[in-house]
Order: sequence, then C-alpha cells, then structure tokens
Amino acid sequence: MSNAIYDSGYLSEVFQGTIFTTQVSGSIPLYRLYNPTTVDHLYTTSTAQKGSAVAQDGYRYEEIAGYVYESDVCPDTVPLYHLYSYAGTDNFYTIDEEEAVSAAAHAGYTMVGTAAWVIPTY
Repeated sequence: MSNAIYDSGYLSEVFQGTIFTTQVSGSIPLYRLYNPTTVDHLYTTSTAQKGSAVAQDGYRYEEIAGYVYESDVCPDTVPLYHLYSYAGTDNFYTIDEEEAVSAAAHAGYTMVGTAAWVIPTY
C-alpha cells in the first residue's frame, strides 16, 4: 500500500460496493473527476454536475469509473451515499447508512444524497 494514503491523512478501507466495468442493462455511467487544488475526487452520474464541476469548481474530468444504477432497480442494490465537507472540501462516499449519519452528525459532513445504487460487497 502506498504511503501517500497515510501521508495525506487517509486510511485505506475495504471496497464499499461493486460497479460494472462495462454497461449492463439499466446502468448509467459513473463519472470520476479530480480537483488538484483541493486534492479531491468527485463521483457523479449527472452530466450537468460533471460540466458544472469542471467549468466552475476546478475539477478535471478523468474518466468513466464504471457503471451503476440510477435507482433501486434490482433487489441486490444499496444506495451509495454522497456526503460533502465544506470545511475540508472533501467528498465522501459510503454504503453504510450508520457511517453516513455519523459523518453528518459528528465529522462536519453534509448529506448530499444518493450518488448511485451499487451491489454491496459485504
């Protein structure tokens, strides 16, 4: 594991969920963007948000990270919660509802909503 993860104050965590490497029926692209000023990644399924983040927020489009569901279309999917820290200019993602609630209540994050629906890797 890279020391850069630890040097930046992050901990490596287990994978939260599975996304598809190729588009499957009912799935949509999950775009990955990066802001070099805030050293932050943004993941979105919205082309409008992708365009706005590039034009106004200093993000650079990197690639399609994979394919996800826009809603709970099959029984095995769970929401991928998206939170944001205005103080830390940091996007945070989790499938763990308790972790999302805790981050919003105790760690200075604001719940943005559901970024996508993924298949959990418990």
